[in-house]
Amino acid sequence: KLLRLDQETIAFDRIDAHNHELEYTLEHGSRLSLRQGEDELAAWTLQMVPDMPPVVTFGEDTGSTPRLAVRLDYQATDDYGVISVHAEMLRVAADTEKVERLDVPLPVPGAREAADTAYHDLTAHPWAGLEVEITLLAEDAAGQIGASEPFTLTLPERDFRHPVARAVIEQRRNLFAQPDRQPVTARALAAIGSDPKSYDEDIVVYLSLRIAARRLAMEHSETMLDEVQKLLWDTALRIEDGPLSLAERQLRELQRRLMDALARNAPDHEVEQLMDELKQALDKYLQAMAEQAQRQMQQGAEMQPMDPNARMVQPQDLQKMLDRARELSRMGAKDAAREMLRQLQEMLESLKSGTMQAMPQQMQQGNQAMRELGELMGNQQRLMDRTFRQTPRDSQDWRRGMQPGQQPGRQQQPGQQGGNPQGDGGMPGMAGEQEMLRRQLGEIMRQLGESMGQIPGALGRAEQAMRRARGALSRDQGEQAVEQQTEAIDQMAQGLREMAEQMAQQ
Repeated sequence: KLLRLDQETIAFDRIDAHNHELEYTLEHGSRLSLRQGEDELAAWTLQMVPDMPPVVTFGEDTGSTPRLAVRLDYQATDDYGVISVHAEMLRVAADTEKVERLDVPLPVPGAREAADTAYHDLTAHPWAGLEVEITLLAEDAAGQIGASEPFTLTLPERDFRHPVARAVIEQRRNLFAQPDRQPVTARALAAIGSDPKSYDEDIVVYLSLRIAARRLAMEHSETMLDEVQKLLWDTALRIEDGPLSLAERQLRELQRRLMDALARNAPDHEVEQLMDELKQALDKYLQAMAEQAQRQMQQGAEMQPMDPNARMVQPQDLQKMLDRARELSRMGAKDAAREMLRQLQEMLESLKSGTMQAMPQQMQQGNQAMRELGELMGNQQRLMDRTFRQTPRDSQDWRRGMQPGQQPGRQQQPGQQGGNPQGDGGMPGMAGEQEMLRRQLGEIMRQLGESMGQIPGALGRAEQAMRRARGALSRDQGEQAVEQQTEAIDQMAQGLREMAEQMAQQ
């Protein structure tokens, strides 16, 4: 038996008396025939199509997200199938030629067409804030590599607001820029850590700064520098965000692992386990966002302008998407489950963290009411202090009206009559001031009802306590008045917490 390729003849190898074999790579030719002696057993007309390298391009949504991640959208094609995709990043107009590799997911290895999205949080990278070029590379089974046109962008840079977090990040930058000045950076970190009150006496922050300073003073290695730089970044995030940044990092990692598991058709039990972990991470992340929003409102953080085209997202919307992805996975629709998770990831990436967005007018009114309530609490506290100073100390039950740890103002001896150092008409005169404060609280409650549709019950109890305090003052009963004023302050503080929680959830 013979194989003829155009005018070239190739003989088969004999296996035994009845069988032959031939292995030959076709690289050219237009006609192929199988012959036995002079007889042609079969023939084929050939058209050689060269194996071209893959083609890969960036999608139009490539860039940075509101959560300061780098988003890489891509489409890749190959005549025989794409087996891998990744990205390479280098600095623009820099002396160094160092290249950073960025992983990119491939939904189905070996498919002729592929498209997906990768998210990378590079805010901790030393190039954050600098201009870089990113190039996509796709490889086929023959080892041929196709490259995209470079995409240029400025890497997102985290803006730290807390002064201690900013100071820690500044020392971290110094390590990147001048690693030979470790002792100077070590002393600076020790000085930052020496004032625990400046970072709310967080023991984790204190120990992290001590460890970083100690290692910089005692060790000298590239591995140590990398570890200390990571430690300083995590420390600054903890000072700035509390648990939010850690929750966000865990959420991104679980999203990546679940997408990979679905792409490689992992066993059902592994996918279910990752789904459970992702649900817990999502709950934790949303709770951390709400807590951060509550802290910012309580601290009077300046709100950023709200995008009029922004989409309002409720936590239950995100949970429903995750539940739907789980159902699709259980039904065997892995690609559909991945698409649902991709949409969930896009929605999460559109959420802004680290800044409070300006609220609709009704929410702004609620925020104004919170500030006014804080001022009202201060005025009530001052009136209570004056009531205390004018009240005789001849009762065994007097201190029951004081808050734990509260220090009285000017003391009077038992039996001493209350004076009026301000000349304001004594307790009956202060009863008028108490009534004015009560009316101010009523106005705040009215504003809350209009803006938020709900008034915390604690404010109603505060109003009743203020009413009783006014009555006690008008009867010259200082002890009873202070007890009711203390109750009013306690209830207003509780109402303030309830309002912050309600607004954070909204």
